[in-house]
Amino acid sequence: MKRSQKILSAVGLAGILAVGLAWGGSVYASQEELKSAKKAAQEYVVAFEQHDVDAMIKYIKDARVKNNTELRASFEEFVKHDKEDDTKLKLVDVVPVSDGVFEAKFEEKSKRYNSVQFSLPIVNENNQWKIYVDGNQVVNTQN
Repeated sequence: MKRSQKILSAVGLAGILAVGLAWGGSVYASQEELKSAKKAAQEYVVAFEQHDVDAMIKYIKDARVKNNTELRASFEEFVKHDKEDDTKLKLVDVVPVSDGVFEAKFEEKSKRYNSVQFSLPIVNENNQWKIYVDGNQVVNTQN
């Protein structure tokens, strides 16, 4: 093999290795992000079931309210009424949607309505994964 062919082969091999390593690192980062996003959704479900308002606030980014004071009031109102409804929330799955954004799929049941399923995005805000609520998700509970 000529020297120029050896150099081209080495450069080509280095390029293939670089692409492979970059792709592998990206897959690893995505898997770690997915794991962290899923953990946040699971923690929210636990907080929801236990009516732990402080923990619920930690895992929600709600664009419908101006601040955490309003969010707290909203969750406290929910907790007050849920004692009668006995709402159960289950995390069905978390799937990647785009780079750094995931979708949490939930199932909710209560005494007032049968099972309803809905999905909400999970976004990273200041290195904290949060379920994003903006009011665009409409869930039909009329069964």
